Amino acid sequence: MQQILDIPGVKQQLHELLINIGNVVLVIQRDPLSILNKIDAKDIVTQADIRSERAIVSYLRFHFPGYGIRGEEGTHENSFAKNEWIIDPIDGTIPYANGMDYFGISIGLIVEGNPMLGAIRYPGKDEFLFAYECFGASLNFKKILVEPTEKTLAEAMIGFDFSAGGARREYETERFFKPLVRTCRYPKILGSSTGALLECVKGQLDGFVHPGGATVYDIGAAYLIAKEAGLHVALWDDGAKAFSSDQKPDFSHDRFQILMARNPGILQEIIDLFNAS
Repeated sequence: MQQILDIPGVKQQLHELLINIGNVVLVIQRDPLSILNKIDAKDIVTQADIRSERAIVSYLRFHFPGYGIRGEEGTHENSFAKNEWIIDPIDGTIPYANGMDYFGISIGLIVEGNPMLGAIRYPGKDEFLFAYECFGASLNFKKILVEPTEKTLAEAMIGFDFSAGGARREYETERFFKPLVRTCRYPKILGSSTGALLECVKGQLDGFVHPGGATVYDIGAAYLIAKEAGLHVALWDDGAKAFSSDQKPDFSHDRFQILMARNPGILQEIIDLFNAS
């Protein structure tokens, strides 16, 4: 861990790396994209995803030798290392492929199973989120802490995301989305967990729901940033078959059903709503 004790230095390092990669990703976005289907036409990858991951992996491999590296587009190196980088080269590929700015490039560091560092850059928005365990979170190098709100779920605008593949969406609509629509002020369908995090931190959303399952790459950086920024987070508890705010992510898993909110009351209302439905 001696390599990452210089928190300001690592923060600046990763910021510069993500600026450079983000600039390339934005150039690719302006040209016709080469889109491949992973599962079906609803789950896609672009050449920008692949090039972004390769560039991040090359950088981390050189500057942090011996660390594990896991990337959404297939990278798996040093799987048994106690320090592991988790990469999402573009979170929000569908918005990205449609020319939107609602996507982020995410790098998280997991140490012995615990999230230690998170960095997310939003190239289209020129925004940068960063967190280090117990040192808080920052937005564009300014410390940020979510301001308390007294809103209830009935007054809240809540982000929602579906599974990437189409098979489960009908179930998720009936089981989670329809109860939420009937209860909250307004739902917003997103397509990017990191994009939802940014809007929650900035107060543009009051909460976010991904009951279909965010991937480990979606939350590799986002989970720690959310917690350090003062958001309230809950995960699906497989044992209890219910959402629980006491559950912590096991980063050896690939997928997490996750909720986050700007106050504990909204979070609990969503948990109660879904546990009862």
